Amino acid sequence: MLLAVLISVSRVPVHAHSVSEAVLGAIAGFAVSLAFIVKARGGRPSRLGRGLLALCLPVFVVMPFTKPLPTERWMRQVAMYMSGNEPIERAWRQGPDYRRYLEEQEGPGN
Repeated sequence: MLLAVLISVSRVPVHAHSVSEAVLGAIAGFAVSLAFIVKARGGRPSRLGRGLLALCLPVFVVMPFTKPLPTERWMRQVAMYMSGNEPIERAWRQGPDYRRYLEEQEGPGN
């Protein structure tokens, strides 16, 4: 479970994920590992596990070929709309690659 947190935290400084994505990823990793531990303690093999694997396998095969979604931008737009405030720039993003990072986040045509 600690591994999920460490991996998610390591992705933020390299701008591979936003903080919100890292937190949600850590929560998802924690939940999956906890579910696995609880299930493994049961000792009985389950058909649900094989069926779930069969359903998830196509997703993992297709995912590398899809375009990433701009989820951070969507979340920021919803938050700004709901709060009625203007976005602020965080100091931790001020770096040599900041403009390139913003352009990548905004995507073409924005």
